[in-house]
Amino acid sequence: MKGAIKMKQEEFETKVKEMFKDVQKDTLKEAIRLFNCGGVSPEDFESDYRLPKAVLFVALKNITCNYRPIGHEVIEVVGNLEHF
Repeated sequence: MKGAIKMKQEEFETKVKEMFKDVQKDTLKEAIRLFNCGGVSPEDFESDYRLPKAVLFVALKNITCNYRPIGHEVIEVVGNLEHF
């Protein structure tokens, strides 16, 4: 971004860690909602990680809109990063 103060990796990591707290809270809330929504029969699954992994996958997809970047320049960065 032109004219902006350059972010150092340490600051970047701190900000990501701060956001992870909200991501974790939002993901768990959405996973519990999905588990209880009636769209899956938990009793059909063994006590392994298949059901939690499937629910986690959908929960993460569902909460992505909460973390969508705003601003034309950042949207371009997202498009570029999606290629890596």
